[in-house]
Amino acid sequence: MGTQIGLELPKLAFSSRMEACLAIAHITPAVALIVLIASKLRFDAGIWLLILFMIAAGTLIVWVGTRSKLQSVATNLPRRCDTVRGLVKSIVSRNFGILCAGIGGWNDREVWEALRQLIADETSTNLEKIMPDTPFPDGLGIF
Repeated sequence: MGTQIGLELPKLAFSSRMEACLAIAHITPAVALIVLIASKLRFDAGIWLLILFMIAAGTLIVWVGTRSKLQSVATNLPRRCDTVRGLVKSIVSRNFGILCAGIGGWNDREVWEALRQLIADETSTNLEKIMPDTPFPDGLGIF
């Protein structure tokens, strides 16, 4: 949680370099273990499939645990937050209840004005043309 603003923020993501390092750090021991087992023991195909499955499952479990422990060193915003708009949408959607409670809820007039402004901004339509009885989207020339 963002302690300064009291809102839940999106989790930071790892950089592509960090993702590559994590992948190498987890796949290398698994491959080494498979090579070690293959060079020392002779098994039939069924046993090999079981061994491969167990190594893959163990690698996945360690991968998930490591990522959760390393979350504090993630430094990048998630992809959906690559713009200010995306970041704001993410924060508002995570904290809608907190934000509404902080202002005593919302009323129809505020929602209507916000919607009108949003439509006008997104469609470059004159604000005065956006009325409750205006057909949408045809009445605004939006196709």
